[in-house]
Amino acid sequence: MEIECQWEQHTALPLPPITLQGGEDVLAYLVKKDGRYTFANLWRPYELVSQSAIDAAKGTSDMDFEGFLIKCLDEQNAVKVCRAIKLLEEGRSAKSLSRIEQLSQSSDKIVRGRALAFCLRATQKSEVLQKAVQYIDDTEPAEVPVLPEIQEQRGEIFRQIINLKDPKLLPTLHAMLSHSNNSIRQEAAIAVRQIAEGKSEQEMAATVPHMIRCLDDADETVRHFAATTLNAVLGHPELNGKLLQYTPDDISEVANFWKTWWQTEDAAKFKTAQ
Repeated sequence: MEIECQWEQHTALPLPPITLQGGEDVLAYLVKKDGRYTFANLWRPYELVSQSAIDAAKGTSDMDFEGFLIKCLDEQNAVKVCRAIKLLEEGRSAKSLSRIEQLSQSSDKIVRGRALAFCLRATQKSEVLQKAVQYIDDTEPAEVPVLPEIQEQRGEIFRQIINLKDPKLLPTLHAMLSHSNNSIRQEAAIAVRQIAEGKSEQEMAATVPHMIRCLDDADETVRHFAATTLNAVLGHPELNGKLLQYTPDDISEVANFWKTWWQTEDAAKFKTAQ
C-alpha cells in the first residue's frame, strides 16, 4: 500500500504498536480518504502492515490527524518526535506552532534543533533567531562531540537563517556578525545579503557600517557577502562585473574600494546611522 502523507482534511486512526520483522516496535496510523483507509507509518514511511492489523483498527474512533501528531510530540523518543514535527510542517497551524515553540527549549538537543528549525520557518521572530544562535553555539563540533542527528538539525537551522527575509531581524543579524563562531557570522552575512536584495540605501542604512566592518573579517565567506551586500545596496559604476567570480582577488579588490569609500564625504550619512 502507498503511504498518504497529505493529512489536511483527512482523519487518522492510531494503531497499537506493531512489531515488524526484526523485532522493532513502530507506531502507525491509518489515513481515511474517500471512505478508504490507507496505512501509514509515522516513523518509517514505507513499511507495510498486514490487512488483519488494518481491519482490527477500523473499529477505533476517528481522531484529527494534526491532534494525533501533536500528541506524538509527548513521546520520549527524539527521532519519533522529530518525525512528528516534520509532518506537522506540511500543514502547520497556531495549535501546532504553540506546542513546538515549547519544544524549542527542550533539554534534548535533537528535538530542540528540529523545533527551532520549524519555528524559524513558521514565524521569523528575533527571539527565535536568538535561540537558534545559542543552539548553534551549544552544539559547535569544536566544543562538543556532535551526533549525526544534531548535525542534521544544525544544517536545517543554517538553511532557515539563510532564507530569512524580514528586515525587522536586521538588528539581531547585526549582532550575529560580531559572534566569535565563524559559522554564525557566515550565516548572518548571507542572511543580510538576502534581505538587502532590492532594498534602498535608506532601508539598509544601519547595515552599511556593519558591512564595512565585516570587510576585515577573518572569514573569507563573511568578507565576500559583506562586499556583495554593499554592491547591492550602494552600487558603483567602477564595480560593474566585479565579484562575479568567488575569488580572493575579487573580494580583496572590492573590499578595498569600499574601505576607501568609507573615508569619503559620501559615507558620512551612513556613519550617523550606526
